[in-house]
This record gives sequence, structure tokens and C-alpha cells, in this order.
Amino acid sequence: MRRLKKITVGDTVPNFNYVTPWSEKENFYESMKGKRAVLLFHRHFGCRLCQLDITRIIERYDCIQSKNTQLFIVLQSSPEVIKSHEKKEDVPFTYICDPQHMLYQLYGVEPAENLEVAVNESVKAKVKTAINKGIVNYENHGDEIITQLPACFIIEPNKIASYVHYGKDAGDIPDVDELSELLSRI
Repeated sequence: MRRLKKITVGDTVPNFNYVTPWSEKENFYESMKGKRAVLLFHRHFGCRLCQLDITRIIERYDCIQSKNTQLFIVLQSSPEVIKSHEKKEDVPFTYICDPQHMLYQLYGVEPAENLEVAVNESVKAKVKTAINKGIVNYENHGDEIITQLPACFIIEPNKIASYVHYGKDAGDIPDVDELSELLSRI
């Protein structure tokens, strides 16, 4: 497999157009609205790990919003899948739908080499937490990459990456408290 070019701190991040569950064409740079942005790459909407993280973000979104920051979550799911489970007014951030994985490639967010790398003991524990909270595994209805790894980028208003994290396993992404601390520190 060809290695994708990774974004590093200090790079100008690529601009792109995208769709959301509720709009057909948006532009990333314009959507930043002159603010700092957090761009999170997850697997697909139905993934229990992703749903656990998304639920926690919604519950504690004030930690992000208080930092004058826009939050975007990229998923491998189609707009229709997300719309069938979410109402626009219940989502304080922007979902970016990328079922063809174009943005994953653009930002160098690769899948793990195999399932054993993607799903280790800490991931299994996180899945168990999600199950205990009643989070179900929805169908993806996209071209899901089961070994897809997450990533997190903090992007300054000048479009420069000030923080970059490529996940080492399927659950390796900063949580809300870590994001809040990073946004205060950087």
C-alpha cells in the first residue's frame, strides 16, 4: 500500500469542499469563519467508538465552544445515514460526510495494517464502555474501511496546523477534556 503524505505541525492544511447531512456544498476554509478549527477524523457514524466520542463531545461541547473554535467531524458515512439518526438542531458541530475517503487521503489519515493493530485491549475496553452506555452499532451504508484509524488536527485561523495527531489504534483520539486542554495550551 502506498503511504499517504502526512500533515505536520506548521503545514498549511489543504482546503476542500464537502457535504454535510444538511447541505450539499460547503468550503472548509470559509466554514472556519476566521476561527480556530478542530478537524476530527473518525470511522463511520454507526461505529460504537465513534458514537461514544460524539456523544461525549455533544455533552461537553461548551468546552470547545468557549475556546472560540469550530469543530468538524469527518466520517465515512453518507449524509442520509447521519440524517436518519440525528437532527440538525441537536448537533452543535459540523459533520463532514466522506464515504469515498477522499479527505482521509488528502490529510494522510490511513487505515491500520490489520485488525489486530486497529483493535487492541484499550479499544476493546472503550467498546465495552460504549455497550454499557447502550450505544448500538449502526450500519455504515458507505464504503467503510474497518481498520480505519482516527486523526485530530487543530488548525489556526491562518490555516496552519498547530496540532496533529494520527491515531495508532481505532480509539486513539483526544477526548473532550484533552481537546480543551490542547486548545488552551496551544
